[in-house]
Amino acid sequence: MNLHDLFAIPLAEAPARAALRFREADGRTTAFSYAELFAAAERTAAGLAACGLGRGDRIAFFLGNRPELVIAYLAAIRLGAIVVPINLAYRKVELGH
Repeated sequence: MNLHDLFAIPLAEAPARAALRFREADGRTTAFSYAELFAAAERTAAGLAACGLGRGDRIAFFLGNRPELVIAYLAAIRLGAIVVPINLAYRKVELGH
């Protein structure tokens, strides 16, 4: 069982319930229900698959703590891909390595 599977349980039980809330820099709050979160992850997974990514492939994430990170992570594990997080604080020389 992975995180995608764990999110699927409340999706089946309460799809309209809030799965993710994020406070924007301007103070607004963005919320995703389980249904919205899964729909976004499925769209992202389809896009990644169309680019040829799939099970066992590595996907580097250079993303901050935002809803897009959660969506991309769920999409990657949906495909069976391996997520490689990259620290946003890395400098150009470190990223080049």
